[in-house]
Amino acid sequence: VEGLVEFRQMYRGKLWLELMLLKGINDDETALRQIANHVQRIRPDEVHINLPTRPPAESWVEPANDEGIMRAVAILGDVARVVHPADGSFNLGGCSTVLEAIAAIITRHPMRQAELEHALARWAPGQIQEALHQLQESGRAKVVERLGDQFWSAPAAYFPNATESLATAPNAVRPRPGEPAAPR
Repeated sequence: VEGLVEFRQMYRGKLWLELMLLKGINDDETALRQIANHVQRIRPDEVHINLPTRPPAESWVEPANDEGIMRAVAILGDVARVVHPADGSFNLGGCSTVLEAIAAIITRHPMRQAELEHALARWAPGQIQEALHQLQESGRAKVVERLGDQFWSAPAAYFPNATESLATAPNAVRPRPGEPAAPR
């Protein structure tokens, strides 16, 4: 925070902060008031509130619900606005096949299958499902379960399984000893 405060004192251009709002981590009143104190010190022109739309690395991460989002906007004030994800359009000029196109997309941005189908609908209608199957079979793509959805990702991307992930969870998210982890 101190670095941002110092930067703002020197920088005269537009300054935007991004806030990734996570359920149970930074969406309650106490956390948001602490964030608001930092925002007042930094003095950004805008605070962009966003939610995880790609698969988070940790399985316990969840986006804030509508109540948490409204609370953030109310506490952070006039500079805060909710930023919605991009529409999923991609420049596929260098790709000659649907396999290359999907591999290029998921290498940069893991995506839900429905998003891939939407992004490639005009370019390769009806070919996405078979292409995903081929990519998975060849080891060029993998499926990751997060946020109650299946995401397609490059095979090199690492997403810990639920057991590994819970080891990094804040105490509020971890199950008590002897209790099973909540299904995700």
